[in-house]
Amino acid sequence: GGGEEWREAMRVCASPCTALPPLLVRSPFLFPRCSVTHMALELGALMWDTMLLASSASAFASDNLLRAVERVAELFLAVVPVHNARHLQRVPLIAALYHNDCMYLAHLLALIPVHFATRLPEGVRCSFEDVSLRLRREAYLCMKTQMGVQRGQLAEGLQRVGTLENTETEEIREGIRRGMRQLVMQLTHLGNAWIEALPEQEYLRAMGALVGEVVEELVAQIERIEDITSVETQHLNALFQLMQPVAELFR
Repeated sequence: GGGEEWREAMRVCASPCTALPPLLVRSPFLFPRCSVTHMALELGALMWDTMLLASSASAFASDNLLRAVERVAELFLAVVPVHNARHLQRVPLIAALYHNDCMYLAHLLALIPVHFATRLPEGVRCSFEDVSLRLRREAYLCMKTQMGVQRGQLAEGLQRVGTLENTETEEIREGIRRGMRQLVMQLTHLGNAWIEALPEQEYLRAMGALVGEVVEELVAQIERIEDITSVETQHLNALFQLMQPVAELFR
């Protein structure tokens, strides 16, 4: 039936199948492996089934059905970010899933005109470029906002670490160690939330940017120290070793 045809088409476009020729593995018709919500899958199925109806309807009915597909996407953009505004701001996993849902529906709306180009009645034009671009922009803005939230939280974590310019006493070093461990825990929790949800390249870009900014700030503090004794070097080296678990987020 129509649902089975849709699932097969999306299986082909969503699975980075190693059996495909190298050029096809990077085809624009392939959607990167990531997590999407059940709601997005159901909306995708609804759009696909509507297009199947449009392909066997009169030109007038087909045109109306195409507009209905576009309205489904517009309704998604109007309702979901408003209904989930607080969670999108506070919960990194939900922000990642909303990003993926937007990209998934945008990808589907780009695939539909190609798949149905020769199936629609003569004279019916199928294009969802405008709403597809809106979905992609919404995905970008969602992740941009969430990255801002994470940067703010990491900045607070760096404040708890304090300055590395003074490591003279054990009490000071213990305070820095405590702050470092909290930073590592914060990054690890975020990485664990995103690694299975986001597409690989998006995950690496986002986590790489956040980890890089944290390391740059810590290194900048050391560069401001004019004279570092051998003892202080050992202390600083031991403190930076606490950041080692972060490397596991990229393996």
